[in-house]
Amino acid sequence: MAAVVVVGVQVENGTGIDGRAAQVAQALKDGGFSQDTSTGNGTPSTTTLLTYPSARKPQAQAVAKALGLPSSALIRAAAPASCW
Repeated sequence: MAAVVVVGVQVENGTGIDGRAAQVAQALKDGGFSQDTSTGNGTPSTTTLLTYPSARKPQAQAVAKALGLPSSALIRAAAPASCW
């Protein structure tokens, strides 16, 4: 996994699998993303979404690519305070 930008990511686990957010966050860090990448618990979900502020679309695309997410997983946040 090779990152093209250095950006911190908030990874939230909505899978119900203990430790999944930590695994994904570590993979991002190992791939060159910021050590400021952190984890948290998300609401239960059956799909993976990547929410980003509109000014950070290129960084969000880099994260999606590193995680193998399709472009349909990218969701622009309605309010800047709700992400990053």
